[in-house]
Amino acid sequence: KNPKLHYINLSRNKLSSLTKKPFRHLNLSHLILSDNPFKCSCEIMWIKNLQDFLNADIRGLYCLNENNMKVALSDMRIANCGLPTVNLSVTNLTVLEGSDVTLHCDSSGIPTPNVSWDISYVVSKSVVETNKY
Repeated sequence: KNPKLHYINLSRNKLSSLTKKPFRHLNLSHLILSDNPFKCSCEIMWIKNLQDFLNADIRGLYCLNENNMKVALSDMRIANCGLPTVNLSVTNLTVLEGSDVTLHCDSSGIPTPNVSWDISYVVSKSVVETNKY
């Protein structure tokens, strides 16, 4: 996490894929990705949708389809590729020390998203135990 990082230029790096994970906690105003031979896949769908959040201009971005033909990222269509959604039972909860609490999280997406709990902000004198169902 770097609150002062607002600008990243990854242009001309021969990137064929790029996951969103390194960028998810950054407060970017500019992410430059031009001139990379991205492979058309679900893994880069977040880049296509980025313009809705950053007012990014992706008109110059492209990906290579299964025939190695350039496809404008704005025109990329991938079957069975959906953005993940997550529903939480609660988003903020305070309980008495030593009390039990059960939280539920449902997720969906194609491919199936990986979901994990970030418990680094839990303040407790007791051992924190998590179970995956």
